[in-house]
Amino acid sequence: MLDVGNLVSGYGRMPILHGVDLTVADGECVGILGHNGMGKTTLLHTLMGHIRPMSGTIALNGQDITALPPHRRARLRIGYVPQGREIFPALTVRENLMMGALAGSGGQSRIVEEVLEDFPRLRTLLDRNGRALSGGEQQLLAMARCLCGRPKMVLLDEPTEGIQPSIIDEIVDLLIALRKRTSISIVLVEQNLDFIKALSDRVLLMHRGEITQTITPKELDDPEIVNEFVGMS
Repeated sequence: MLDVGNLVSGYGRMPILHGVDLTVADGECVGILGHNGMGKTTLLHTLMGHIRPMSGTIALNGQDITALPPHRRARLRIGYVPQGREIFPALTVRENLMMGALAGSGGQSRIVEEVLEDFPRLRTLLDRNGRALSGGEQQLLAMARCLCGRPKMVLLDEPTEGIQPSIIDEIVDLLIALRKRTSISIVLVEQNLDFIKALSDRVLLMHRGEITQTITPKELDDPEIVNEFVGMS
């Protein structure tokens, strides 16, 4: 589904990514692990079109999207849940979801209702402003808003950051069920080892803007691998 070749990207004239190669198949979840500052978020920003690469290619289902802006990529059914969630705090939960449904097809109200089937916690919060939600509720809203665009591929950046364990468990269950029901593909940047192990088919280790190794989720049980390449216990 996604093919990235020799991608060089960064900010201004300073490259952060140095020749990244990445493939993601239909229905596959690829996890990305690494220290902070190693280029993981830069990679997602580049895949979504917020940063234009200096060189290299990005193709989606055989179509070159390297130069496309974010809104064009969204229409090709790439969804993005950024680090920090970035919901619309002054809008209600319902209004946030309606905004997400603008990128979908089939009518906003219908799409929102379908997505809410997977997010029962949000159904009781539809008239509450985004700023009044807990961090975990905001994360659920950000994911639901993304899914309202009916993406075929979702880019997730640190979805467990700063949220309570019970909602982390909800997100794991949701994504597992979603993958069983659809052929959605996921690129997951995450530091929570249990979370990434539960969801990923394979895990890429990133160091200084390069993919240095591909491992299986099971290998994250090896403390030597975790300490050497990720720096966590």
